[in-house]
Amino acid sequence: MKEVTFHLDDGSHPIDQHIYDRTVPVTAFFTMAMVKANPPACQFLAFGNSDDIGRLLMSFYESDQKEGGIFASVMETVAEEIVRRKQSRVPWPTAEDGISH
Repeated sequence: MKEVTFHLDDGSHPIDQHIYDRTVPVTAFFTMAMVKANPPACQFLAFGNSDDIGRLLMSFYESDQKEGGIFASVMETVAEEIVRRKQSRVPWPTAEDGISH
């Protein structure tokens, strides 16, 4: 069995990951796993701030484009759907509302 281990500090911030006896420092990670169920389901695990997670996803997209775009086209479809739905959702609170992100 192969295993990946992430270490978090007391505040649940990522510190590092261990893969194949190699330790690499990390600031964020995002995991999506398909769960065998009927209907199919997903399980999400994300740690890090929204800027780091966004940069992580953008880096994945850009790297995939360089490699032929197999996943990039799907990510573009998802992004278009997110933008379409954004127009019908309630706006996020802003600094003017007394909330900071």
